[in-house]
Amino acid sequence: MNAPLKLGQSIVRREDQRFLTGRGRYAENTAPKDAWAVLFVRSPYAHARLLGIDKAAALASPGVAAIYTGADLLADKVGHLPAISEIKDAAGNRHREPRHLPMAPDKARHVGDIVAMIVAETLDLARDAAEALTVD
Repeated sequence: MNAPLKLGQSIVRREDQRFLTGRGRYAENTAPKDAWAVLFVRSPYAHARLLGIDKAAALASPGVAAIYTGADLLADKVGHLPAISEIKDAAGNRHREPRHLPMAPDKARHVGDIVAMIVAETLDLARDAAEALTVD
């Protein structure tokens, strides 16, 4: 058994050598060459009503395949994201879980809440389209 580490003591990590020598593998390196990129547009506001999202200019941007919003999810009847584990009360009853959609359909509830998803040929093209997206 190894002796416990002390505060400030260096930790030897097994992965350092491959990352420091350029042999690390990252998720971006494992995607198929013809995979599309996805960019999530997030709210800069802690609490804001979404009055509308104009996708026209962004959809006309080069390389953009699709743009989805919370309203699209509602229209397509996409369900909410349930809790990862069941939460039960003291009597063993499962709690009533509030609706939690993957994207905000009507109100951003925190900074970083997803308001749109852009699918494009590359991440840079998705970023360009995000700049053309109008969120009111």
